[in-house]
Amino acid sequence: MIFLFQGGEPLLNKDLPKMIKMARDNRYLTAIITNGLLLDKHIDELVEAGLCDVQLSVYSNTIEKLKPILPIVAPRVPINISFVLTKSYLDSIANINFRPLIDLILLCRDCSSFKFNICQPQHGSNDFSETICTGDANYERFVDLCKRELKNVVFEGYKARRFHLSFNHFSVFMPDPLDLTSDKRGCKQPWSFCVLDGVGNAYICCGCCTDKQVFEASDPNIDVFDRCEGALNSPKAQKVRSSLRDKNAPLQPECVDCAFRVGGYSSNI
Repeated sequence: MIFLFQGGEPLLNKDLPKMIKMARDNRYLTAIITNGLLLDKHIDELVEAGLCDVQLSVYSNTIEKLKPILPIVAPRVPINISFVLTKSYLDSIANINFRPLIDLILLCRDCSSFKFNICQPQHGSNDFSETICTGDANYERFVDLCKRELKNVVFEGYKARRFHLSFNHFSVFMPDPLDLTSDKRGCKQPWSFCVLDGVGNAYICCGCCTDKQVFEASDPNIDVFDRCEGALNSPKAQKVRSSLRDKNAPLQPECVDCAFRVGGYSSNI
């Protein structure tokens, strides 16, 4: 099991190194989701505490701020980059051949990052105006241009010829455009992923699927590790997994509009 610390911004929590060490002492893997703007100031104590992985969320307005930070932290700990690609941003850079985003991918490759995940935006509503959907001409052009221009890169996801185990190569994941009519059920998150929020509540997946009344942090009789295992084995988690395994079963409401289900990563904006 992986303990993933997120927020808000987990680097604002002064007890984060202690929590990472506690998880590692109990033989759990540890990771954080961060915007990375404070990462260079805390990387030494995080690595010493036992941090295994950094999921770095990059946005169009943080690219320039992260350029001097990435070369410092990338040699210290495995970094997976996640970039939330909105339709409006993609359209805004289409007339310059998507140069800012391609340059960011090259920077991450040259800093020895492990992977660059392009994410669909997750809004928590039925507003898909910023989502890359099927038939988006600019997205098709962006994917094709990346494959022509980016060297020494393994491509995964959309339009990838085959699955790669890219442990020794920098990889770029391109999400499938969202098709709301698709019945694809390719998500594996509910089998292996648990989120612990800033006050100690445990959730499966990205936090949408929860038995919060059972796994609230305020219950002093349930420790943090039992709470996460309980969330993964909760009745709600079992219903989600059953609906993803059985194509004849109705999907759980939280899964219907989820980008994970149809072949992509998603992230809040």
